[in-house]
Amino acid sequence: MEEVLTIQEVAARTGLSVHALRYYELEGLLNPIDRATSGHRRYKADDLSWLAFLLRLRATGMSIQHMRTYIDLRRRGDATACERLTLLESHQQQVRKHIRELESHLTVIEKKMSFLGKNNVPARRRTTMAKAYYSTIFEQTADQVWAAIRDFGNYTWAENVSESYIEEGKSGDTVGAIRSARINNTDVYHRQRLLAHSDLDRFYTYEFCEPFPYPVRNCVVTLRVTPITDGNRAFVEWSGTFDCEASEYDHWTTYFPHEVWAKLLGSLKRSFSRA
Repeated sequence: MEEVLTIQEVAARTGLSVHALRYYELEGLLNPIDRATSGHRRYKADDLSWLAFLLRLRATGMSIQHMRTYIDLRRRGDATACERLTLLESHQQQVRKHIRELESHLTVIEKKMSFLGKNNVPARRRTTMAKAYYSTIFEQTADQVWAAIRDFGNYTWAENVSESYIEEGKSGDTVGAIRSARINNTDVYHRQRLLAHSDLDRFYTYEFCEPFPYPVRNCVVTLRVTPITDGNRAFVEWSGTFDCEASEYDHWTTYFPHEVWAKLLGSLKRSFSRA
């Protein structure tokens, strides 16, 4: 038994609205659709095949008027085959002309994209990934050094930090906690988010939050304390990876180790000497 579809099912298959299907039939683009005893339309395979062809004509720019002309010729039978072929050949030429125009437009767009890519490279392409590193030795034990810095919220051991606290009242070893550090009694605050924390391995890792205090992005920093068994001292490392302008690579890979981390760890050493 031949499959028949309701108007809703045909709308779902073709993407046309029920209103459009009714309009196509009303305008004579479709032959009168068979009806069920209830009066509802029932579409057959031939109806769907013809409708698919009409949609291709419409999608390639044929006007409703020319579609109606083609349909009138078709209904007159095989005697109009040459006229229908002529009409389709004319439409084919128009489609190919449109394709050439689109290709020409696309060529201009691609040239402009190439120009912009070479001469106005987006910031993400001008940046480079950098790594900075600093290490030093403390005369204190690793446990003593770690005890002084393990609380991520306690940053006042750094001489240039006048106040520090964890936002939202979280603890200083809670991953995701954000530290807010006030710099030198000014209105400048550095905000950093804790990404990892380990008492076993004596390290924590954090990233900078907005507003960024430096013109770098994706900055992830780790402060680590390792025991030195010879003399029971501590080896402290401060390292970070970040993205920066390629032209600024040398500056930032020198600045962070020597102007920031070395000075901060110098503060920590002085705090031990005052104890």
